[in-house]
Amino acid sequence: IDVGVFNRIQDKLARNVKKTPTGRIYLFSRLIVCPVCGRKLYAHGYSDNTKNTYYHCSSRYIGYGGKCGFGHIREDKLEAQLLDSIGLFAEQTVYRFKTATDTNHDHDKKVLENKLERLKDLYIDGDIDKNEYANRKATFEGELSKLNELTNRNGTLANEIMELNVRQIYERLTPENRQAFWHRFVKKIIVNKDKEVIDVIFVSN
Repeated sequence: IDVGVFNRIQDKLARNVKKTPTGRIYLFSRLIVCPVCGRKLYAHGYSDNTKNTYYHCSSRYIGYGGKCGFGHIREDKLEAQLLDSIGLFAEQTVYRFKTATDTNHDHDKKVLENKLERLKDLYIDGDIDKNEYANRKATFEGELSKLNELTNRNGTLANEIMELNVRQIYERLTPENRQAFWHRFVKKIIVNKDKEVIDVIFVSN
């Protein structure tokens, strides 16, 4: 990766760093959803020799009628899973977004194109003068141009993930910027009861 590109990514990510009072860096705090009760998982760092970080369901701490029974998931194992599959999840997200967006935009474009045709008929029939025709035509064409731009631009950060060599960049990031990376791109991480990542919801932009 180009050094200039890498430095710009580092600077951009630095604005998303979230520090704890203890100074520990939790990569996925508030991003993981409990597969049992749907609450957020919270990080807890152990002071043992392994220095592993675990994520537990918030019911463990807040007292929503007792623990939900999920247990915990280890940060390093979750991180490895995500790095292996983040590109695939991004590709799936972009496809879903593009399919839905294209369907909506196709309908809107047809509406505007029909309006332009009716406007032309009004002008030819003499129901509106040249100035009114020109003004209304410019308005409709402007709206149509904006729709075409939206169709060609995916409005999700998942598209950026697809264009990056994630692992190459990620391995060179500081711990703080690794945390910022996930919070910059990811809104929600979905795991199953076997602690496997089954979906990633990306931040919309």
